[in-house]
Amino acid sequence: GAELVRRRPAYTVDLAFTLTVASERTAELFNLMAAVATFLNRNRWLAMPRDAEDASRGTVRWEMDADGEV
Repeated sequence: GAELVRRRPAYTVDLAFTLTVASERTAELFNLMAAVATFLNRNRWLAMPRDAEDASRGTVRWEMDADGEV
């Protein structure tokens, strides 16, 4: 007969972090801010292997959402 597979819902939490940088040159800081904003706009998802030792298990991904001032 048919086999029933039960799965527990994933436990998720929001992860937040602050990126702090320093430079002696204002232009360098503006360039870094632009680079970070560009990265976050181009990379909406963070993807990782579901099992590092078994590629057949695929990947899992999380959406990255910038919050605050950039």
